[in-house]
Amino acid sequence: MSSPYVTGREVLPPGGFAAAGHMYLAVGTTGATPVLLGVLSALVAIALAVTGWKLARHYRRRDLERADLTELAQLLHRIHVQVQILTQQEGVVTAPDLLTLRTLKVELECVTTPSLPDLSTALANITSRLDAYVGTAVPTGAAGPDTLKQAQRQGRATQDLLTAIRQVQAAVQRLRSR
Repeated sequence: MSSPYVTGREVLPPGGFAAAGHMYLAVGTTGATPVLLGVLSALVAIALAVTGWKLARHYRRRDLERADLTELAQLLHRIHVQVQILTQQEGVVTAPDLLTLRTLKVELECVTTPSLPDLSTALANITSRLDAYVGTAVPTGAAGPDTLKQAQRQGRATQDLLTAIRQVQAAVQRLRSR
């Protein structure tokens, strides 16, 4: 009986069927099928590993960027709060009142954002606004008509600084949420 199908236990006639659970081997085939399946499995495993590595790298970079942006957002918040406190105090702002704000300015100058040039420009704008605000400090004990003019300059510098801070805070929030 010449049969094209052979199972592990019996020879089947052409067109014959075996009970469930029997494996079929085509007579005359080579062992290339298992080798081909092995190669395909290896290629799939390599593709999955490379994809996983690239995704992990992408998510790690994004998490690090978000952490940096979170620190920047906290620093901007501290500057904003300090300016608000100085704005609400009685009288004009004097040089000793600005010590904390100067410290925060130095911290802001240390922030680097090489991958985000637009943010670097905005931070430089805040730094220049901080310089303008600090420049409006009235000397301790000064009084007279110049003090009133200096207080008006302080008011304008405060508004410019707060506007710049709000703009950068909004930009940082957009970057953090992407």
